[in-house]
Amino acid sequence: MFPSAEQALVTAIASRTAVLSAALGSVLGHAEAAISAGRIVWRALGEPLVPYAFTVVLLMCLACVAFGTVLNRVAFGRT
Repeated sequence: MFPSAEQALVTAIASRTAVLSAALGSVLGHAEAAISAGRIVWRALGEPLVPYAFTVVLLMCLACVAFGTVLNRVAFGRT
């Protein structure tokens, strides 16, 4: 009587494990596809624009420094 109960438990665990394994494989497959799509978008749109974006940010920082210096001299009368 106990071997049949053990066999039923093993069968139940195996069926649940198979379902979870299939679901996990599906999720990982979708994640891999999304990551690949993200890489393609980054290579097509991101990488070519990074040097230009960095240049714009650098110019804006320099403009802020220049504006701060002018404001400091004009508003506070410092030389």
